[in-house]
Amino acid sequence: MRISQVILFLSGAIAALTCINIASAASNCDSNIPEENVVLYVGAYTRIEPHVNGSAKGLSTFSFNPKDGSLTYLNVTDVGVNPTFVLGKTINDGKKQIIYVNNESNDNSTSTTWVPGSDVVFAPDLGTDRIVQYKFDEVNQKFDNTTFPIVKRAPGSGPRHMDIHPSGKIAYVVDEFGNHVGVYILNKDKSLPATAIQNISALPADFTGSSDSADIHVTKDGQFVYTSNRGHNSISIFKVKSQEDGTLELIGHESSRGAFPRSLLLYKGFLLVSNQNSDNIEVFRRNADGTLTHTGHSAKSSSPVGLYIAPTI
Repeated sequence: MRISQVILFLSGAIAALTCINIASAASNCDSNIPEENVVLYVGAYTRIEPHVNGSAKGLSTFSFNPKDGSLTYLNVTDVGVNPTFVLGKTINDGKKQIIYVNNESNDNSTSTTWVPGSDVVFAPDLGTDRIVQYKFDEVNQKFDNTTFPIVKRAPGSGPRHMDIHPSGKIAYVVDEFGNHVGVYILNKDKSLPATAIQNISALPADFTGSSDSADIHVTKDGQFVYTSNRGHNSISIFKVKSQEDGTLELIGHESSRGAFPRSLLLYKGFLLVSNQNSDNIEVFRRNADGTLTHTGHSAKSSSPVGLYIAPTI
């Protein structure tokens, strides 16, 4: 997977990005963010592509209230073309953040997933229906893709994103074109076996329209899995039936309240979704049974894709 451009921000106070391009409020912009709030970074499309009418001006930031789920727009920063993927961390007692922005390239690899506590990385390759496995060579600081075999998904399935169960023993992959979630029990060395123990549809059995799955996330307690469905415009809700093998049961769907839901973000008791083609971010509260209840809070954001809140370390 080629990273076409990586941009690094080192922020002051809560986030320097919240102060950039706000000349009239630059001197006191940090004081406008309540202490209990966190900064939500929103990656986006900034130009028209074959699959999206990108209209964003750059990387947007919002103040997110983790008590009621409300969002307040802060600003947008120009960081190049299509700054869609965002990662980072919070340092120095939560007063500084380092934010990395990956500008989208044309590669078939759509994501990478590092197995926690290991040297293994998975890279779904949408164009070839494969999951490439890498082992990180710490001595030479290189990724080796020859240690573990390539895992094949069904022809035409288009594996897109993955997530790891908090037990560290189970991996999930969502297929973009196949609209299925594959469940894998990891080997002792944390690599993937050749075959999934379950492949379950993310769509309703009676749905006959066109839809492409996009994102997938497992809750921190390992009880539920969520995926986003572009076309059906919904969020699939799965219950983890067994903590031993991670097999799933589809228990329902929730409207994304927009068009083309791209990314999901789980933060504390909330789920946020970016609706790429309707320019809105919606905030849901996660219930004890895994279902979702809309908080009444949303935000306008041009061509939103990646959603990110930097963890405190």
